[in-house]
Amino acid sequence: MGIDLENLQNSLNRLEKRLHTCQIKISYTKCSLLYINGMTNPHNVDMLLGDDKIVTVDSVKGLGIAVGSELKLSKHFGKIVARAHARVNLIHQCFLSRDVNTLTRVFTAYVRPLLEYGSSVWSPHFNSEINRIESAQRRFTKRLRFLNNMSIQTTVDLS
Repeated sequence: MGIDLENLQNSLNRLEKRLHTCQIKISYTKCSLLYINGMTNPHNVDMLLGDDKIVTVDSVKGLGIAVGSELKLSKHFGKIVARAHARVNLIHQCFLSRDVNTLTRVFTAYVRPLLEYGSSVWSPHFNSEINRIESAQRRFTKRLRFLNNMSIQTTVDLS
């Protein structure tokens, strides 16, 4: 067992002892181990928390944000954008009003939270990611009178 794995197992043993001392129960089935950036367990040694083996996974999801072993969030962006586009379509199908102010408020209430949730964690910094996220807003404004030719920055300022 490598030195890092030994340190990890020792830390897990101390955690288990502390949990037992404080009479804190945790759900061991929800615990998992994620190796990052190609790191592996070369000897396939099982990590244990108490008497339970910690399952090794390829990705984890916490608070709705999925992270893989390469720490890339491209799948996460895809899901966010798909959900935002679906909501934009629903807004245009369900609301009879074409009042720009009303529809902008609806967009702000129902679509922007999807696009902004957890953004401090997965903060898009590549232009391709930013464009994918902004595509939902472009799709929304394209179908509104007076907003269909405005830039993204102008429409963001309207909200």
